[in-house]
Amino acid sequence: MKQKQIQTNFQRVETKYILDRVTLARLEGEMHAYLIPDDYATSTISNIYFDNDYFQMIQDSIARRGGREKLRMRTYAAKPTKDSQVFLEIKKSLRTLVSNIDLFQI
Repeated sequence: MKQKQIQTNFQRVETKYILDRVTLARLEGEMHAYLIPDDYATSTISNIYFDNDYFQMIQDSIARRGGREKLRMRTYAAKPTKDSQVFLEIKKSLRTLVSNIDLFQI
């Protein structure tokens, strides 16, 4: 079975906004003609994050230390089984840049 090529490096900037329901509905109405749902519009994402015995990864994340890393296993299966496709990701944060440096399909 042919599989989709997987992007392994990401550089992104996220800006998040809090909207009330009325503003959200108006914005969706105005943007509807320009938006196309992606393949995962209603997907389920399950993550497992790994840490050491001292919980250093979560402590670094809370403290927003530069150079921090996160190791996670992720699947998009709605009901994961032992045969589900999963990805092992090493995320690195370097001040303002967050990237998935390594992405392994297992």
